[in-house]
Amino acid sequence: MRFKRRILQTVPLILIFAVVITAFIAGCGEREEEAVATRRDIVAYAALDGKIMAPAPADANIMPPYKAPVHKVYVTVGQKVQEGEVLMELSAPSNQVYYQQARQRLQQARDQLTQARTRYLAQLRKAKQELEQARQVEKSVRQALKAAQAGKEVGVTIVDLEEAIERRQAAEQAVIDAEARMEAGLVPYERELLNAQQAFQEAQSGVKAAMIRSLISGTVLELNVKAGDEANPKRSVARVTDLSALRVYAEVDSELSTTRKAGAPATITVKELPDEEFRGFLRNVYSKEAGLLRGVEHIAVFDFVNREGLAKPEMNAKIRVKVGEAKNALAVPVGAIYKTNGRQAVKLRVNNEWRTRIVETGISDGEYIEIKSGLREGDVVRVNP
Repeated sequence: MRFKRRILQTVPLILIFAVVITAFIAGCGEREEEAVATRRDIVAYAALDGKIMAPAPADANIMPPYKAPVHKVYVTVGQKVQEGEVLMELSAPSNQVYYQQARQRLQQARDQLTQARTRYLAQLRKAKQELEQARQVEKSVRQALKAAQAGKEVGVTIVDLEEAIERRQAAEQAVIDAEARMEAGLVPYERELLNAQQAFQEAQSGVKAAMIRSLISGTVLELNVKAGDEANPKRSVARVTDLSALRVYAEVDSELSTTRKAGAPATITVKELPDEEFRGFLRNVYSKEAGLLRGVEHIAVFDFVNREGLAKPEMNAKIRVKVGEAKNALAVPVGAIYKTNGRQAVKLRVNNEWRTRIVETGISDGEYIEIKSGLREGDVVRVNP
């Protein structure tokens, strides 16, 4: 009975204690956090997802000159080879058949290269014409603005000039993109012509076995046939890649594409190589059509030091690239910023009251954010308002 009475006396005490603890925890959760606007150096980085790829000049799919059995393979996957080194040997058909196949292949390679060059040159000429037009428009707008400054009514404003400059810059980028597409796009046709010329020379000399040679110096990444298999001129028998020339390609937004300059340092990690980190830098940013739904894509290209050829084409990469730096910038914690009516703001303490203050922000390192206007050094703001 006494034990029951003690329990009944203890229960209210436990309930009171629980209420006090709950109130204390709740009070701690609601306690305001404050921060002082101070000056610091901020370095901002962007995190991108990319793919490791070999640019066209550094990647060669080796095609056989004709359909025939593979007599012997001289290399293995992972082996480093030099340009012109023999990879494998094919058994040739009769000399006359071999000669006819080689001559036909050579003519086809020449025709395909001519057609491709004509196609790419047409695209480049169009881009250059549009650039010239954009330059003329910008020149006319500048002349009109000068006339306006002299008191003449010409109906042109600074907005028109800004639009003309943007159009000219876009046209310049289009020329750069067209030149890059042409350079990369002609590589496989030029290689096929070189391969066809070599096969035809062997056929003319009456060689009864065709030597399949590497078109570049690099590492054998693929061997698609073995001795006894039949090689087909429509399918690659080997792939050789210069692993030191690999690049990382990553899609970026339009703002990053226009603000980043070549040479920006980057750190690259690879999903398939979790313990490795590679140093790199931004090579360039180019644009390409991505279809009716996606419009235009902006692709950032990064060079990197591929130590010991560890990274391979098609591996997945993450890039951390420096996108901005502000020295001695006024800054507050990122958590102090919130949006009100579509504008960025903070809660500023004024005479022991929290008041909304609209601010203009700059770059952020993820922890602190630059304040370009709206606050002064020493101002106290609420964090996570």
